[in-house]
Amino acid sequence: MRTIIAAGVARDVRRWEERLGAPIEEMEPMPALMVEYGQSVSAIQLINAVDRLARWSRAVTAATSAFDVVLSPTMAILPPELGTLSGDNSLADMAAGLSGMTTFAIPFDVSGQPAISLPWAGRPPGLPIGVQFVARYGREDVLFRLASQLEETEPWADRHPDLAWAN
Repeated sequence: MRTIIAAGVARDVRRWEERLGAPIEEMEPMPALMVEYGQSVSAIQLINAVDRLARWSRAVTAATSAFDVVLSPTMAILPPELGTLSGDNSLADMAAGLSGMTTFAIPFDVSGQPAISLPWAGRPPGLPIGVQFVARYGREDVLFRLASQLEETEPWADRHPDLAWAN
C-alpha cells in the first residue's frame, strides 16, 4: 500500500509543479519522503504492489463475507493530542500515530467494503472512542439502519469530550 500511495503522491506533486510552473521546494517531512520514495518506484514495482493489494483485498472480503456485519475498533490507539502528527514531530512519531489510527480501517479501505465509525464509547471520560462496523459489498443500508438504531438507543449528538483529559 505504501508503494501505491507514494507513487500517487509523487505524481500529484509533479502535477502541481506543472500547474504552478515551478518546483515545490518546501514540504513537511512525511510527504517529502513519500515523494522521494514514489519517484523511485518502477512500473514493475507498482504493478506488483497493485496485484498484491488486489489479492489481499479478495482475502479480506472472503474472510468477512460470512457475516452481516463485522465489528472492530476504529483505531488501535486513543485519539492523539493535537499537533502529534504535525511536521514539528519526528517521522517515527508521525508514522506510529498514523499506523495506530489506520490499522483497523485499512483492510476495508483496500477491499472497498462499506464501513462506518460511530462514537460509541468514551475513555477517558467524554472522549469519543470509535467503533467500526463493516458490511458486505453494496450493503451500506445495513450500516445506516444499524447506526440509526444504535443512536436511538444511545444518542451521541450532544456528547462532547471533556477537554481536561488532555492536560
